[in-house]
Amino acid sequence: MPTSSGLPSPSSATLGLIGLGLMGSAFAERLMGGGFGVLGCDIDARRREALVRQGGRAVADAREVFRACDRVMLSLPSHRETAEVMTAAADDLRPGCIVIDTTTGDPAHTAAVAQALGARGVHALDATVSGSSAQVRTGAVTLMVGGDAAAFAACRDLFARIGQQTFHTGPAG
Repeated sequence: MPTSSGLPSPSSATLGLIGLGLMGSAFAERLMGGGFGVLGCDIDARRREALVRQGGRAVADAREVFRACDRVMLSLPSHRETAEVMTAAADDLRPGCIVIDTTTGDPAHTAAVAQALGARGVHALDATVSGSSAQVRTGAVTLMVGGDAAAFAACRDLFARIGQQTFHTGPAG
């Protein structure tokens, strides 16, 4: 539920998660262990089934995640997959939504995506994770997050659950 600033409140308990591979599944496990609901999506049905077995909810279409969640985390192989997902979901992005991209990608592409989303009233954060999926599962990672300071603040609860330290590094990209 958005606050008066138009950003989701930290009490928005269900996080959207697109990409349930090694890192995405570790994020899901960590977040669900901290009381967050996770609505996940992955092209691999086995990964979606694994999320459901762990207590999350899963859908086959990323657009459903954007329609249902105010905060959506992307954990995809590269900026190419991120671009595909964002293009497919363009009509489902709502002003005030926060998209948190943990994908290792091209900084220029990340900045361009953030600018395009910002023009639509969607907040973009890029969150680099220093560590492996095994370290995410124990919370022993550091996150370096670029993007709007207010959007960063609205996601502190998520970041605190994922890692031991989080730094806001300035603009996206």
